[in-house]
Amino acid sequence: MDSSIRHKEEGNRLFAAKDFLGAIASYRCGLSSLPPIDDGDGISNAANDHDQSSTLAERNKLEVALRSNLSLCLLRMAEKTIPANHQQQQQQQQQQQGSSQFVEFSTEAARECSAALQMEPNNAKLWYRRGQANLFMATHSRHDALESHVSSHKDSLLCQAESDIQHCEQLLQQQLQKQKWEQTPTNVTKATIGQIVEARNALKRIETVRLDTDRFHCSDNANTNYTMEQVSTASRLDNNQHIAQDLTDSENCDSSVAQVKSNNSMPNQSTSKYHIPTPSQQKERILLLLTRRQSSTDVDTIDSIQHNHQQHIFPPQKGEAYFLINMIWWENWCRYVRFFQTYTNCLEIGSQERKEDVLNRIQEVDDVNNRVLHLLPPGATLPPYLEKDKKDALGQGQKDNDKSSDDSSSSAKSDDESDIENDLGEVAPGVIDNSSLILNQSRGESSLHSPYLHTCKNECAESDVFLRNNLVRGYHFEILPREAYAALLTWYGEVSPPITRRARSVEELPWVSQGHLQKSMTSNNLSVRISLYADLWDALSTHNHNQHSVINASSSDICSACRAPAAKSKCTKCKCARYCNKECQKSHWPYHKSKCGTSTRQQYQAARNSLSDMAAWGRVGLNNLGNTCFMNSALQCMSHVTPLTRFFLSNQFLTSINENNINGTGGKVSHAYATLMKDLWMGGRQFSSLSPTALKRAIELFAPRFYGVQQQDSAEFLSYLLDALHEDLNRIRNPPYVVLPDVDRGRNLAICGAETWDALCRRNSSYVFENFYGLYKSTCVCPKCDAVSVTFDTFNHITLEIPSISKLNFVVVLVRDYGEQEPALPVKYCISIPENGTVDDLIAVLSNMSGVPASRLKLSSVLIDKCNITQLHRDGAPASLLLNEDLLVAYEIAPLSDATKINVVITQRCVHQNGTTESRVFGLPLLVSFERTIVCGEVYTKIWKYVKPFVLLEQDDIHNSSALEDHVKQRLRIRVADPTQNPRTLRTGFDGSSTSILPFASQDKIVDLIGIKDKEKFVFFSLEWVDVIALTGDYDKNLQVHASNFLLVSNHTSVVDYENRVHRLRDSNAVTLDQCFESFTQPERLDDDNMWYCSQCKEHVKAMKAVALWRLPNILVIHLKRFEYTNSLNRSKIGTEVDFAIDGFDMRKHSAYNCSMSSDSHSEQLVDDEAPMVYDLFGVTNHYGRMGCGHYTAYARRWNEAGMEDTWAEFDDENVNEIPENEIVSPSAYVLFYRRRAFC
Repeated sequence: MDSSIRHKEEGNRLFAAKDFLGAIASYRCGLSSLPPIDDGDGISNAANDHDQSSTLAERNKLEVALRSNLSLCLLRMAEKTIPANHQQQQQQQQQQQGSSQFVEFSTEAARECSAALQMEPNNAKLWYRRGQANLFMATHSRHDALESHVSSHKDSLLCQAESDIQHCEQLLQQQLQKQKWEQTPTNVTKATIGQIVEARNALKRIETVRLDTDRFHCSDNANTNYTMEQVSTASRLDNNQHIAQDLTDSENCDSSVAQVKSNNSMPNQSTSKYHIPTPSQQKERILLLLTRRQSSTDVDTIDSIQHNHQQHIFPPQKGEAYFLINMIWWENWCRYVRFFQTYTNCLEIGSQERKEDVLNRIQEVDDVNNRVLHLLPPGATLPPYLEKDKKDALGQGQKDNDKSSDDSSSSAKSDDESDIENDLGEVAPGVIDNSSLILNQSRGESSLHSPYLHTCKNECAESDVFLRNNLVRGYHFEILPREAYAALLTWYGEVSPPITRRARSVEELPWVSQGHLQKSMTSNNLSVRISLYADLWDALSTHNHNQHSVINASSSDICSACRAPAAKSKCTKCKCARYCNKECQKSHWPYHKSKCGTSTRQQYQAARNSLSDMAAWGRVGLNNLGNTCFMNSALQCMSHVTPLTRFFLSNQFLTSINENNINGTGGKVSHAYATLMKDLWMGGRQFSSLSPTALKRAIELFAPRFYGVQQQDSAEFLSYLLDALHEDLNRIRNPPYVVLPDVDRGRNLAICGAETWDALCRRNSSYVFENFYGLYKSTCVCPKCDAVSVTFDTFNHITLEIPSISKLNFVVVLVRDYGEQEPALPVKYCISIPENGTVDDLIAVLSNMSGVPASRLKLSSVLIDKCNITQLHRDGAPASLLLNEDLLVAYEIAPLSDATKINVVITQRCVHQNGTTESRVFGLPLLVSFERTIVCGEVYTKIWKYVKPFVLLEQDDIHNSSALEDHVKQRLRIRVADPTQNPRTLRTGFDGSSTSILPFASQDKIVDLIGIKDKEKFVFFSLEWVDVIALTGDYDKNLQVHASNFLLVSNHTSVVDYENRVHRLRDSNAVTLDQCFESFTQPERLDDDNMWYCSQCKEHVKAMKAVALWRLPNILVIHLKRFEYTNSLNRSKIGTEVDFAIDGFDMRKHSAYNCSMSSDSHSEQLVDDEAPMVYDLFGVTNHYGRMGCGHYTAYARRWNEAGMEDTWAEFDDENVNEIPENEIVSPSAYVLFYRRRAFC
């Protein structure tokens, strides 16, 4: 490699000195010094090449540079030997040496370019130089009419030169478009424009050569039966003959298509018939084809099409074929032929028109463009350049009205740029290339699309190609009917496979959203659709029953390094290990060298068995380094992300390491992660567990929050790991400044989302970004002016809050203060409130049920065994804290803040005087409010109202009830107590005696008698029942009351309802993952801490915000938010079980792109671009215990192209065990890992 670099530098020096022969020799020496690539069936032993300093990518890059420079020197030498004119050429033909040198140089230049293009097909310079070499040979070959094969060879060279330079010009235009998006400096953009103009001039020279050749043949061979046009057209259509034949000979094809083809192939005496029609002719013919295809009127001219307001358009019919065409090509063609009218051209430069006149002119252009747009299949949009042109036209009219000097200078600058754009717009779009829409299987992009792609290839009758996901009509592609596409194909040719789709009835597309289906069936909208991904949908529906495919353990073609199938190469020494390529072998060599080259047959067989022992692949534990279970669980799930793990196992990540990225770790985390993955997957059974020390140290160096042995959050660690790997592997070395596109009202949201994603990809390009990252769509609506703001943001995992689907159910007993009303038993209520509800919420519901004002209700907890009040609950306390209480009792009392009231806590005791006094607490405690002026006799009367319903509960006879009431009252006494229920002595009377019993008939105020202080809000009474309470079943009902009566209550209707649905309420404690997503997408009002700034109101407002999923990644990571932070001291875990799907989780219903699309007329769209969004679970991170002192484990299963394994493994730090699938779903699930069945 070093020798080749020195030869390259020497060649550059000689080229600068115009010593082209010396430079050619140096470049050839550099090519011969390059290390060879072994492309045979075997791969040389990795031990011989393990210390090689350069990678394969660096070698290929150097080879491309050497061949490119060599071709340029050869072209310079060919220019020196080109004859000046035909006479000189004839003289040199007699001297074969001069002619042979010219042919030699040109042929070798074309050959070197072809070799370099195989390694770098997007190099515009190589396409241009090969086209130049072919043009040299075609221009200066002999004009010998008697030798037809010479003329045919010249035509072939011209066709090849034209195709190469057109491809070069297309690449340059794409590069120019990218430079505009990235706001590249003007000098770089002008250089690209100059190269495009140079390519355009080369195309004009080719046309000039064809004209000269045609005139030469016509003058020397007047009686020939064919023209140059026929030969060239036949050569041009040779590769597309089967396509054009299918397009033009179909039974439903209009005769006008055959006319288009014949007009371009039949001889014409006035002009060369090889030439494609002029831009205006192309525009006219396409418009005529579109109009005659679907209109009932006979239209023959462009004017009648553009100004005909009475066109009757027939809707698309079932079975019609439509072709997809690259949007960039379509846009360039529209500019080239001026298919749509531009807005700036309708304004006279320098005119001083009023703003109303400008708007009228723009409206006229809109009308014309809409009529032309109406000829295309339904749902077509104007090319993006027209939106910019319309804004420029509006701005130009405004500047003409302002007449300011600054605006004049700015307008002059804009005019210069407009001239350049118009000049470029006259360049033909080149050959049709739809490769950007097609999944490139040759580059491995479809290696993990599961077996459905192979099934589709055999079953799909429409097309042999598979489209990329997330294609947007109007941004990535446009669709054209068969007739129009046939004409374009005849004129320009095609280098990519054709992409055709047929219109199908909506009823035949069961995956179409039901809302769109209902709109189509109940209105005058389209009843057919063109499904972009019908092949995948059909395959998924056909093979949905067999999702599990156990990887064949006997397969001998699996790569020993990256575990990919179809590995063809073998280790040349032991013949046991198979590899995809040389890099895989180099990566695997440290683990294979101890087993390579075994001598005995037993050792050979043992080595072979160890390589095919797939039961040990990835089944290795990770040592706990001190509360690192959070890291181990996340790493085990990440190691089962098959495409990412292969990316590291095969050393492909080395070519993407970005050591200079200030947002990354300089590759340290990536290298440590790669080493760990290799130990997990290549170590086999030699490791029972590994220590991830190196990776932890690398992460601690750049993320100090993970330093030490403290317990951390697994989801937070996973998010950082993905970001670190992405930044380390970001291929963008110098990220450009990117301005995300504005999402204006009325714009197509699908196009805006695609523009945003492409803008983000100009700064982010890594294997992690391509597979783990998706897009959110965030919508904010101002509550004052109804302004709407839509933005798109990236994510690498989705955090879902667990919704409060299950209610908190409480049984509350209400003790009323009936006052003057007839008393009744306490009432039992069953109350349900949200899981995050408070005591205030519970009291509010109880107030609505009972009619008692919430301010007069006080909730307390009662301990039944001790029959006393244990706690009065404060307002605003979380209601979840009440779940473990024995009994909840609400008392109707005066507000505690009322200073005129005294609140008395009353417990009840039964007293038996059988020579010895015995007392026992029983019944429901009471909480009663008294006026501070109440006297002792009134206290007895009021308390009797509370207990009377319990006493007279079993009495049916009024006479008996009255007798029992009188008897009980005589044996009822109230003892004043302290908070500990010890007797409290009353103030001494006039006789000098002291007691704790409240006098029955005294008219003394209890405030004075007890000595209640002003700040004392609670007084404690003990209500004693002397020899009237029965504790056994045998008692006299006329003289005694049973103690159990004092716990009886009446039931409210809510109790009956609760008992009827108690079983369903218990089952509802488990929510589904779908419900979590529904809660995630629900709009919410922003609070004071997260207010949104409205650009129209010019202030921060509490906007209504809604977040939706727009673009879903291949690997979907879902974080279930189980930890709540009420405040700095109150942190809790949500233990609700979330029921999630293991196989076949359909995310379409949760994708905003497919649910709401972009416009109100989505039901009128012809194209159905819903791609399968079916996901399968392959990893789960579990959390046990509570926050801060819990434990993490992981469940995972392996998968590859053959499908998902049905065997799950549990990773608990060092321990690895199999686990049945029915235990995967549990209340401990914390982070879920899903993979998409069909990757983007």
